[in-house]
Amino acid sequence: MTILRALLVTLALSSTAGCAPARSAEPTVLKSLEERRAQAAAARAVEAQGMRVEPGRSFDLGDGFVLKEDVRIAGGPYGIAYITPEEREAAGKKLPRYNPDSGALSLSTPAENAVILILHDSAYRFDTSGQSTTATPVAAESTVARDVGDFLVHVVVPGKGRAARRPEPASDEKAAP
Repeated sequence: MTILRALLVTLALSSTAGCAPARSAEPTVLKSLEERRAQAAAARAVEAQGMRVEPGRSFDLGDGFVLKEDVRIAGGPYGIAYITPEEREAAGKKLPRYNPDSGALSLSTPAENAVILILHDSAYRFDTSGQSTTATPVAAESTVARDVGDFLVHVVVPGKGRAARRPEPASDEKAAP
């Protein structure tokens, strides 16, 4: 009987030892992907589609705000800009507002021959605590690549977004009063 009692006490103690109070998980802290990593991911996505990249252009949108392309697709009017909080604040209402629920690409046409995909940093966030296995920097880079790929397939390849150009008048039409 003593052996049975000792066995029951041991069993009871071992079952309660595993029931320690639950630790509270650290709060998830999300951070936006660094600009250089986003630029590199965008450039890789463009090159993966067989297109070349070149240095971006700058567009003065007024009131001291200059929109800078981070990546330009060679041979056309298309580019990509990764917008940081500082740039978003400086731009005011000069850039398309980010709507995380829409899922739509955010495009800007700052000049007649420019169509720029605007990537808002707040759309490319990851868990800095390392607790999440899905919200990682690599996952954020993949999301950049996905959005750039969508831009290439739905806008660049079909040639959408270009400003409509009026045909040049024939030489005899120029002379008409």
